[in-house]
Amino acid sequence: KKKGLYTSCEDEKELRRSFDDEQQFEPLEWTLETKFFSDGGKPILRRNDVESETTKPNNPGDIKGCSDFSTYEDALKWFEYYRPWYGDVARLDRDGDGVPCPKLPHTRDQDLYRMKKPD
Repeated sequence: KKKGLYTSCEDEKELRRSFDDEQQFEPLEWTLETKFFSDGGKPILRRNDVESETTKPNNPGDIKGCSDFSTYEDALKWFEYYRPWYGDVARLDRDGDGVPCPKLPHTRDQDLYRMKKPD
């Protein structure tokens, strides 16, 4: 048998069998992750829902305009949600620099603030 610092070492396979993450811990309903955008990272609380990550949303079409959003961050959230699947479907980023509705004011909520920085 192998000797450890304080006790004898077990076979590695045996140790792995005795400690299984799924048996030891319940899955969390929420997780905090850091999303890195062109303006830096922001901690985002999200529900651990496998379906939401893999399910492609329906194409909303050109139903939104900059006047439909009260702040730049609202427009950016909508823009970033649909952009991976459909591009700039609502044409919120007219000049193609990655900044949708640049003339909208920022939110006053510091936790939601996002810098207007082109891609």
